[in-house]
Amino acid sequence: QTQPFLNQTAHSGTHVAFIQNGGSISQSVAGFDPSKLYTVTYFTSERGNSGTAETSTRVSLDGGSTFSATSNVKKTGNFRRIVSGPLAVSGSTSTLQLNAIGVVGDNTLLVDTVSISRAVPVVPDGGFENPFQPAGAYKLGNGGGTGTLTGSAWGFGSQPSGITSNGSAFTPPAAPEGSQAGLLRSNNIISTMVSGFEAGVTYSLSREAAARTGTPNDFQVILNGVALTFGSSATIDPATGSYTSYTSDSFTTAGGPFLLELEGQIAGDRTVFVDDLRFNFVAEAVPEPSSALLAGLGLVGGLLVRRRGE
Repeated sequence: QTQPFLNQTAHSGTHVAFIQNGGSISQSVAGFDPSKLYTVTYFTSERGNSGTAETSTRVSLDGGSTFSATSNVKKTGNFRRIVSGPLAVSGSTSTLQLNAIGVVGDNTLLVDTVSISRAVPVVPDGGFENPFQPAGAYKLGNGGGTGTLTGSAWGFGSQPSGITSNGSAFTPPAAPEGSQAGLLRSNNIISTMVSGFEAGVTYSLSREAAARTGTPNDFQVILNGVALTFGSSATIDPATGSYTSYTSDSFTTAGGPFLLELEGQIAGDRTVFVDDLRFNFVAEAVPEPSSALLAGLGLVGGLLVRRRGE
């Protein structure tokens, strides 16, 4: 954790891998089931100064027969989490490879904490790191702020919700992942489409949340019109001043793409910050025939409730 390459705090421990000039790193990994798909999760940042240098990254299994790419990786306050799309393997042993692509000049991709799991649906920009907001900036769907929402994977409509960087006028705690967070105000809804759910597979959803000091807000996480529960409660009331980690009760879907919504619960000038949304693989389990399905979601290991107002 010293210059010249690791000029920021590592995500885990004191060492990271670095990749320059379109290079790659790889290793052989055993224990795969070729009839299944897999997700690679890793943390990454850029060596350069925040807002200037950027690289793109690509992860593959089996030497690139399938791959998942992420662009516009910049230096951030904390390493950002990258969750790959579904990757196929051809046998029980596969080559895991990470590439730096689109590298310009002396840009350097930093990589830390690599893991592999059964395939999970990927929340598009679950850390709200794109588009990049200048230091101390924010941007709202109603036009407020000096940043930008152009190109975001999330929909904000014309609402006073959006994306904030660390140190903005909303005084958010430092983002636990990257340097930006979603900003959910009043009883607004922000949303994105999530693909990759498999029928009969049990998932959970994890995310970080913190309420704004002085004007806190509660919120719900809604998938395909159904509110996920967190400890059997659909409404989350996060603490102020620092982020808290939450993982939902497990659920099973009928498969397919679903609309993911975050909905504020208190009208007026009330704010909650959200970050690092990701789905987790829990088990490959088929619900009992008597299990009811709510709008495509099964009741497995926890309750799901209809969103408020339905």
